[in-house]
Amino acid sequence: MRRTTRAISQTYDRILAPAGLTGTQFSILATLSLSGPIPINPLARRLGMDRTSLSRTLRPLVHEELIQEAGSRDRRERPIVLTDKGRKSLQTAWPLWEAAQQTAVSVLGSEEARALLARLNALEEALRAAR
Repeated sequence: MRRTTRAISQTYDRILAPAGLTGTQFSILATLSLSGPIPINPLARRLGMDRTSLSRTLRPLVHEELIQEAGSRDRRERPIVLTDKGRKSLQTAWPLWEAAQQTAVSVLGSEEARALLARLNALEEALRAAR
């Protein structure tokens, strides 16, 4: 499974490279686009990442000014928000991500792709419940 997930990640990273994003970075920007400002811990949960890995992954996005910390009354919260530059980057990357998705569906076939996604979602839920 790890070898397969690496191959999938490499495919998405290759297809998203012209937008200057990795698959993980794209997922973060897309999630922020949908959620609005969100603290790191809830963002990590939504992405299925641990807080430390997410913090490490956010650094280049902050450096590139694609995201920033939003103001908050509670200093412990530190919500993250997508910047205008981040929105533009996401707009550029979105068609590439759709192409990556379509590549996977065309390789597997739409029925098999749907079935695989359902099985992967069930596996994710089962593994999280087993913690």
